[in-house]
Amino acid sequence: MSKNESEERLQILEMVEVGQISASEAMTLLDALEILRTKGGF
Repeated sequence: MSKNESEERLQILEMVEVGQISASEAMTLLDALEILRTKGGF
């Protein structure tokens, strides 16, 4: 996992914590990050 990916994951979790996005939205974003990682986007 790259530094950028780690930072993105933390930012998503922080957004859930402060109520900006729902847990479901966070899971969608985390899944998208995983897809990007496996396809070489990160």
